[in-house]
Order: sequence, then structure tokens, then C-alpha cells
Amino acid sequence: MSSEKKSEQSDNNSLVSNFPVSIVMQHRIIENNVWLAEQWEAEAVIAGGSNADEIPEKTVSRIGKDEKKYIWANYQINLFADEAESYYFNIVSDNPCVFVVCRDEEEDGELVPFKVSVNYDEASSFLELEEQVFKVPMPAEIYRWVEAFVVNNYVPVKRKKRKLEDWKGNHKKQNQVTH
Repeated sequence: MSSEKKSEQSDNNSLVSNFPVSIVMQHRIIENNVWLAEQWEAEAVIAGGSNADEIPEKTVSRIGKDEKKYIWANYQINLFADEAESYYFNIVSDNPCVFVVCRDEEEDGELVPFKVSVNYDEASSFLELEEQVFKVPMPAEIYRWVEAFVVNNYVPVKRKKRKLEDWKGNHKKQNQVTH
């Protein structure tokens, strides 16, 4: 295989529409708080290192006095060409981010991630459905991947200028009485 074909193939691989990730979640017990007994938080999204075809898997990373950290593996971020505008606005924002959407497990009250996304609109939809959505900084590897996807798939819609009407001229014509 020539070096040109190898580089072309590696360029195509960087534009794959899904990216495997793992999620770092933190659970803290809150003492002496009337309103909260515990708090869950997505701490980070780690690029690569998981098999998105597998069932999500939780590993305890660290146990402290009042906190536990978990690493959830086997997730992926999926990109779709028709959502490229939302990805674009994410990566050009001051703080590009990844959204981690979680649901409460009914059995043990644990918060379990079920969706990872870089789409603002999708995250907003989940918030409207009252799901727990966490925003974490976007790792550089994911940023480069999303950026390449946007460059190849996002075509800005050309805005059309509407014609200004002469309101004064229209107003005079309507108020004129003909005899």
C-alpha cells in the first residue's frame, strides 16, 4: 500500500462517526445538610480506551471517607451530519464540553450514565425531560475529532436579508381617503 493511500485511510478513520470514551463519576456523602444527603457528579470524559460494543461497565477507582470515584467504560459519542451545526457551536464556544446524561437506578439509587454527547440541542432536550445532564470539559482528542467532522460535514445556512419596507410610504397610502 502506498504512503498516500495509508495517509488517506488514516484521515478517513479520524472522521469515523463514533468515538469510544469512558466516564469518571464521583459520589459524595454530604453530612450536616438538611437538603442533600449525597451528590453525584460527572468529573471527566476520557477519550478512547473502551469498547463501545460491550455493555457499560463500572469500576471503582477510589474510595475515600465520604466519596467514591467510578470509571464507567464502554461508551461512545456518536456524530451525525445533520447535527453538525450544534457541534460547531460547541467547539467555537469559550468552553467546549461533553455532556454526560445520567439516570437514577431504582434499586440502589445509583446514578448511571446512559448517553454521552457533544450536541447542545440534545443535552437541552434531556434537561427538558428532567434527566440529569453533566457538562465536563472536552478532551483535546475529542475536540480534534469533532472539529474534523464539522469541517467535513457542516455547511452554514446562508442567511437571506429581508427587504425593508417603506413604512412611512405605506402608512400614507393607507390613510389617504379618495373622493
